[in-house]
Amino acid sequence: MTSRLSPNIGVFIFCYAIVLHLVWAACMFFDPETVSATAVSGPYAVLRSIWLLDWVLVCAAIMGAIGIFMPMPLSVMLLLPQQTLLQMSAAAAVGAMVASQFADGVTRPRGFITADQIHIVLAALLHAAAIIRLSRVGPSRDE
Repeated sequence: MTSRLSPNIGVFIFCYAIVLHLVWAACMFFDPETVSATAVSGPYAVLRSIWLLDWVLVCAAIMGAIGIFMPMPLSVMLLLPQQTLLQMSAAAAVGAMVASQFADGVTRPRGFITADQIHIVLAALLHAAAIIRLSRVGPSRDE
């Protein structure tokens, strides 16, 4: 017996990523020092432009919002930019955990940084799992 709710769980994860990326973009728009935040520093290290990263985050959020409602395989293709950004952020978070140092240079115990940054690693993993699930079962349709 399968739950009717299970295919919809991914929508919540995709919406979390949409809001997360829009909040990061808004923070960078008003305060360029946002790029020193560990999770934001990952994508910034690749793009090296606050303006470009701002637009990439907004575009990924918009594409993700559209992707939720599209049929396969278009939905997965539209969700992949979110996944890419989350993986870059997770890589920065794991790097901070290993180095015991946040992206802004502040050193803290490894456990402290892990507790502080694990959310972005989990978000990237859950988002990947939701994309895989979506690609296997397709979007749920009301009966």
